[in-house]
Amino acid sequence: INGNLFQPRSGTLHPEDFGFPKDFALVLLVARLIPSKGVDLALYAEAILRKKGIKVGLLVAGSGPELNNLKTLAKELKIDSCVRFLGQQSRLSVANLNNSSDLFLLASQNEAGPPFALLEAAGCGLPSVSTRLGGVVDFVQDGVNGLLVSPNFEEIAKGIERLLTDNELRKELGKTARQRFVEA
Repeated sequence: INGNLFQPRSGTLHPEDFGFPKDFALVLLVARLIPSKGVDLALYAEAILRKKGIKVGLLVAGSGPELNNLKTLAKELKIDSCVRFLGQQSRLSVANLNNSSDLFLLASQNEAGPPFALLEAAGCGLPSVSTRLGGVVDFVQDGVNGLLVSPNFEEIAKGIERLLTDNELRKELGKTARQRFVEA
């Protein structure tokens, strides 16, 4: 991972650049759009958050065979206005998305090796909510440099809500994530 590219800097993107209201928080998920990456769980979590009135937009960066199914699910959940499927992004673009977002979400249902997208987010000092899986627990310490949750959408929604409503915790986890990235 390019430590010069994935480092904290001012993001150039804002919620309104994605068609969201200015006061929306941005949650970023970077993954190949296949079932094991849990993007459907992220959509269900987004639906819970929106029903609770939490102002959050979900950015999904990546491509894959599940794209149309996920778009259909977003419509069925009536959250398509709060989700943006951005397609495949360059590394530079991903770095800017990380630096422009409020938190990173990893919703995978299995992750064999190190989750590179999570490491890139940490490099940018972005706090994360991640499912508790093999390659993830090697990097994330729950409550220290990110939040670990079970791979189900209720837990994911709770983790996102916790970070979005606790600015101090979000800042601290992001700072510690960056330190962990530099040491790794």
